[in-house]
Amino acid sequence: MTTRAPELALIVGLVLGGTMFATALVFSGSLYQAVLAGAVLCYPFAAYAVVHDDEPTTVLFPQPILIGGAIAGLLVLLDVGRVGTPRAIMYGASLALLVFLPVAAYSVVYGRAPVSAGVGFVSTLILGATLLWVNPLVGGSPYGAIGGGLLLLSGILYAHHTGPIFTPTTRKQLVIGGMLLGGSLLVAGFVLASVLATWVASAIAAIVAPAVGYAITIDAV
Repeated sequence: MTTRAPELALIVGLVLGGTMFATALVFSGSLYQAVLAGAVLCYPFAAYAVVHDDEPTTVLFPQPILIGGAIAGLLVLLDVGRVGTPRAIMYGASLALLVFLPVAAYSVVYGRAPVSAGVGFVSTLILGATLLWVNPLVGGSPYGAIGGGLLLLSGILYAHHTGPIFTPTTRKQLVIGGMLLGGSLLVAGFVLASVLATWVASAIAAIVAPAVGYAITIDAV
């Protein structure tokens, strides 16, 4: 990298993340916990290095980084979901997205967008909304709503980066759509009389994700 501070931050992040991964794997025996622990320590330092370097791709090549993130996310999903229950699979999917999406974001910003803005926007929003509905329907954990919310936010940010800048009207429509989705999830939770906490978590994710997307993109006019 071009300056010593970003380079040092990246080295520190890799060392700490690798050490935490090995330590968690040895003492917990859980692969997904080890991957998550390593990512939690490594990602902030890597983000600092990326932001403060003029050409981060000279060291962090987008395509290999994307493949590595996909493998790490898949390992998390397989490890958590090996129980075979829908609850475990949905929870594993959310944890896998926590590991994969930051890497995917780097690949899109500094590499090449795999699909058009419209396709990425629509597909991630549909998938995110589907996860928010499916998780409580199968009796998933409230934490399973994290994945759906992350996908909604990712779709907004993907379209913002790769396509035309959102208009003020579009941003408001996204927020209103999130509120309507969240409201429908709450109503369904009361009507079905199932585990309400999971429905509430999905509703919160549906409302918060578009609101965060609005806040991030509001200054782009």
